Amino acid sequence: MVLSGFFVWPVVHNWFVSMGMLDFALSVPLATFLLVALERQLRRPSVERAIGIGALALLTWHAHVFPLLVVDMLVALQVVLGSTWEERRRRARILGPPLLPAALLVIRSLWAQITEPVGPTTGYVALDRLLPPWELFYNIWAEWFHAFTWLEFATLVPCLGLGLWAIYKWRDDIPFLARLPSLPSQVSIFSFHTR
Repeated sequence: MVLSGFFVWPVVHNWFVSMGMLDFALSVPLATFLLVALERQLRRPSVERAIGIGALALLTWHAHVFPLLVVDMLVALQVVLGSTWEERRRRARILGPPLLPAALLVIRSLWAQITEPVGPTTGYVALDRLLPPWELFYNIWAEWFHAFTWLEFATLVPCLGLGLWAIYKWRDDIPFLARLPSLPSQVSIFSFHTR
């Protein structure tokens, strides 16, 4: 909860709130709380928590479907990347049923978007152009930390702080947000040891 608290601050004061997209601004913290509840459910399953997870997932869907879609994909990855088939089945049994009603609503919402006769709403963005990496980093800062003017340049401090914290903690085994759990603890794709 302490780590996820860092991600709540940018949602409070950004262009989503300013542009009236309060539903999305609400759904991001709800999805964060949902991930925390799912992690606790994975450690110590209980019926009461499963009911709470189901209710929180429905509330998150009601606020905005996209953060719930991200949670569903993280849960699917957590299940698929289990170390054994028994572990995968256990994770699916624990995490699947509480999320099923909201997952069905996510599918229905996606189907409504896909079959909408109006067509894609790209806002005149050139989808065939690849942005250079430095523009991507600027866009991350501009859309999540920078509201409207350069006077809010100080928001780079938490932005860079979160990035450095993520680099420092990348090896921590945190469900849904950690490195690939299917690799044995002695093997890492980033380090090779010789004897």
